[in-house]
Amino acid sequence: MPKIGKDNFRIKGQYVEVEIWYTQKTGFYYKNLPEEVSVLTEFGRRRYNNEGDMKTHLLCSLTEYHDKVASRRKIIAYHLYGSAEMIMNRMDGEYNGYCGIKPGVSAHFDHPSGGADYMFGFDFHILFEVTAQHTEYFCIMADGTPGHSFRKSPDRYCIVIDWTAEREQFFNDLKDKLQQLIYGISAFFDQPNLLELMDTHGIKMLESPPQPIKPAQTPIEASVATPAQEMQAEIQIIEKLPPDKPRFPRKSALVEGAEKITLSVCANERSSSETLKEKNEWLKNISIFGIELYLKEAERMGYVDYEQEGGGLVYMTTKKGKQFAREVQKKDRLSPEE
Repeated sequence: MPKIGKDNFRIKGQYVEVEIWYTQKTGFYYKNLPEEVSVLTEFGRRRYNNEGDMKTHLLCSLTEYHDKVASRRKIIAYHLYGSAEMIMNRMDGEYNGYCGIKPGVSAHFDHPSGGADYMFGFDFHILFEVTAQHTEYFCIMADGTPGHSFRKSPDRYCIVIDWTAEREQFFNDLKDKLQQLIYGISAFFDQPNLLELMDTHGIKMLESPPQPIKPAQTPIEASVATPAQEMQAEIQIIEKLPPDKPRFPRKSALVEGAEKITLSVCANERSSSETLKEKNEWLKNISIFGIELYLKEAERMGYVDYEQEGGGLVYMTTKKGKQFAREVQKKDRLSPEE
């Protein structure tokens, strides 16, 4: 016999009707009970052989549940990581180990053993902290309800702060900056003349690669965007937004550049990065390294592909990129003139 009756319970100030079911395999159980009751308590994690035991356990669990809901707060837990080589002082002499934190490095950095010598990273999680009986942490589902329990790192390195939308956005922005740095370094190490660039320009190539000299051109004071500036473009734009404007809906400067360069590639199929720079006015004051950063992102988005040709790379739009360009052109035609 499956369904055998109904019952009502007061949950968060409202009466909730639940169905009582029974099978020989599972014993007695409730249907339509809010899932977060089971998430925050032990209810439902054992077999009930009769209806009375089940109801008694639920009533006790609801008391525990309401206590936990009352003590619940939304927090951000973040954890900074760095390798010992980057975080700690190296000891000279016989032991050749590490001791103490370097001046200028936060004591909040964790330095796990093993892994790369030159490493930095961080974790952050948006969680519910519950302190009714003892401190517990729970993930937050898409609908805002508690999910599975979360095992937080030791308090020494895992920092807990109150959640605000601005703080969550800060960590998302930090994540995006690290992602852009990876794209920039990837673009450098994917250069066909990588070894030559290392020998001739060194680490400066990542900051401000040299520009081709055009003797016939009258010297002008043109601002050349360096990769470091390009990677900071989104932060600069966001800082200029009025306080009442939301920050999160805006596309990153890297994505905007990738979309724009897709249109340029579509209009100049099978062109090199140098050719694109020559034929597109908006690219005149952007370095070749910066252009290839946009191309790398457009390739990641599936809009652009490349082939080896004549000792260099030429770029062309994919089917997805052509469709994107057509949609932009159609939108431009339909837009009223300002």
